[in-house]
Amino acid sequence: MQVKYIFFYIVVTSGLSIINGRSDTSPSSSQESSMSEVRHELKKAAHDTKEVVKKGTKKVVEKTKKGARTAKEKIKEGIEYVGEKVHHTGEKAQTKTKERINHSALIPNWHQAKGKVRVVWGKLTHDDVEQIGGRLEVLYGILQEKYNYTREEAKEAYERVKEKLEK
Repeated sequence: MQVKYIFFYIVVTSGLSIINGRSDTSPSSSQESSMSEVRHELKKAAHDTKEVVKKGTKKVVEKTKKGARTAKEKIKEGIEYVGEKVHHTGEKAQTKTKERINHSALIPNWHQAKGKVRVVWGKLTHDDVEQIGGRLEVLYGILQEKYNYTREEAKEAYERVKEKLEK
């Protein structure tokens, strides 16, 4: 639609320059009057066309700016959403690591305690002791398997011999 107005504006301004440039013969007063009216109408049409083009351009610019703002806001929201997810995931990972550390408490001086563990719990094989690797949770699990202890019984059994193993 704006192209039509621009083209019309060019035609109107071209018509004005043609009318203004013709002075081969002196026009009569009635011709001068009608030429003046035509000139006036053409100027008015050129001005109106120019205004329409300006308004249309403003609307396009406003829509573009609004679209850019909307896109920018959506991108920002997306970044915030992803940031929250990453932060939340990071918190979960930290919590799981802390849990892992707490659940994988180590038997102090494990290398020295290995032999004592096999003496105290004779059913444990060399492979069992290597698998334990100083981790209490693994020790509890293997004691449950080999001695048919409950989880609590395995913990109590360790607590009873804990001092011997730590020396």
